[in-house]
Amino acid sequence: DNDYGWGIIDAYNSALNGATGALEGVQLSSVYQDGRIQIFISNPGGSGVVMTLQRQNYDTVVENGWSDYETIRDDIYIDSISSVVIEENLPSGVYRYRLHLNSDPTVASDYVEVKVPFALRLGQSYPNPFVRGGSPEIKIPYLVGGNPSGPHEDNVIEELEEVSLIIYDVTGARVRIVEDELQSPGRYIARWNGLDDRSVLVASGVYYYRLSAAGRSLTRKLVFLR
Repeated sequence: DNDYGWGIIDAYNSALNGATGALEGVQLSSVYQDGRIQIFISNPGGSGVVMTLQRQNYDTVVENGWSDYETIRDDIYIDSISSVVIEENLPSGVYRYRLHLNSDPTVASDYVEVKVPFALRLGQSYPNPFVRGGSPEIKIPYLVGGNPSGPHEDNVIEELEEVSLIIYDVTGARVRIVEDELQSPGRYIARWNGLDDRSVLVASGVYYYRLSAAGRSLTRKLVFLR
């Protein structure tokens, strides 16, 4: 019986060491840039293995601060060629990523940690100049971040932000309120048809558009031609 018992233990340890060995050499790194988290995964010189990428976030509602791990991808084949997983439009906060073997979920890599700051970005309007006869409206791209506090549902937190986008003339007078509402984190495209708040077509000239959210503002210039 003892020999049989030790045989089971030896077989288990051998399997565990083999699974753990599959993670040796696996490299996990991350970069946050322009509203995107990029997770780089590689296994230089190693044999191919299928893994699952998981994410958890720091959550002020959860008792210990960190949410449970959530599966992002469960079909990542890792060999000597690097894999890249990209996530966009996550609320601001701190995130951790790790890998585990599909064949043995108990074998997991060390995590990498990424901080997503509050993001507020305002793109150049297009077309610019905006010729009224050539296009029915001007498009203004922008991005709004989030805040790591707020309503809690399925370990995901998305805080609504009060967002405004306003057109001004060169004197600083308000011309048109394009956006003024609560918005969740994400990328948006606002549209302006050249009319002011009274639905009167504005004069040709230079105008400024200002995006405001979470106490921050960004301003850019556009040209309108009737």
